Amino acid sequence: MRQATREPRPNHKAILVCAVAAAVLVSISGPMAPAASAVAPGCDSAHPTRIGGGLYGYPDTRALNALIGVDARNSSGQQLNRDGAVINGPGYSWSVHVNPELPPEGSTDPRARRDWNDPAQQCVAANVYQVYLEVYPRRPPAGSVTDFTRFGEAAHYRQLLTKGADNQILLRLPVRDEQGGNTGYVNGYITANGGPVPDPTNPSTGLRIRAFPLGSGPDCGVEGFAASAEQLATSSSGNATFYRTPPLAAGRCGAATQTYSLKVTWLKTGELQARQIDITDGRGIRVDFAF
Repeated sequence: MRQATREPRPNHKAILVCAVAAAVLVSISGPMAPAASAVAPGCDSAHPTRIGGGLYGYPDTRALNALIGVDARNSSGQQLNRDGAVINGPGYSWSVHVNPELPPEGSTDPRARRDWNDPAQQCVAANVYQVYLEVYPRRPPAGSVTDFTRFGEAAHYRQLLTKGADNQILLRLPVRDEQGGNTGYVNGYITANGGPVPDPTNPSTGLRIRAFPLGSGPDCGVEGFAASAEQLATSSSGNATFYRTPPLAAGRCGAATQTYSLKVTWLKTGELQARQIDITDGRGIRVDFAF
């Protein structure tokens, strides 16, 4: 007759010691803490991402009196303010005015500011995914108008941001060809119903003339832009409206030309017409429009 085998008796003392040790270990370490989110220098956890960078004339490297319009977007393409809240409107998310005391010719003083780094304005919420930037040369006093005495306008579109980092974005305004820069322009005539556009400079019934670059970001050279006409008036013959764009930056990154979408809108009717144009250094292109 076989004897029944006996299971070894558990060591209750050893089990108790292990249980106590495990309890002590849990009480000391606690639950796993989430990793801290990155915050750029000078920013806070509510606005952890910073944007800024260099700002000067090209190729003269002069310090600028410039206004930067910032259009901030989330990953769904909605416009945001600095706090990350969705906004709806025709204007920028916010703007930055640098060196408002400088003349429209800028300054060669090496001590003058050549950047748009400003933690008070440029720290943004974590959901700001990308920015579109448009830069205007200005003249004093602060709050004054755009001035093309020496510089044209520039843009920097579709700039993706690294969340929680210091995103340095270089911005430059093109020097006019007449001042030794690398720009061209577009001019021509606009007719409405066979004659000049009535009251063309009236904001409510006049013309809107803009030129948008097709590139993304000034990695080399300058990405030009025009938000309005530099000249707009009834032609000397009285049969049409003459326009001329501000100076537009020419070829980038070794290219002979830079391509733009030239858009003309007659605000009275809301009708939009567009042409694709190539700008070459020192040259003007004639493009006419008829409404």
